[in-house]
Amino acid sequence: MKPRKNSKIGCGMDELVKTLIFELWRQSNDNTLVGVKLPNGGTITVLDRLTGWSSGRDIETGYCAPDGRFWLASGNFDIRRFPDITITEAIEKIKVAGGE
Repeated sequence: MKPRKNSKIGCGMDELVKTLIFELWRQSNDNTLVGVKLPNGGTITVLDRLTGWSSGRDIETGYCAPDGRFWLASGNFDIRRFPDITITEAIEKIKVAGGE
């Protein structure tokens, strides 16, 4: 499923995460996926999903670079919990948490 174009985002990469408007991209009874298209052409997604482990839920944040490379930070990692970092810092945090 292709993300919908988000014309509401007019910020640069030095803007804060709290300026991003995450849109609902997909929802089912067990999972919710929200995402945002970034000014650099990449995307950040946050998936809240049902699992078969521990608490039964996990939140994962993904970053897809404009060139198609992808990083996934799981283990209840929700980038929206860091509203006062820049988008560039958020991408780096996702990459590090995702094992880069």
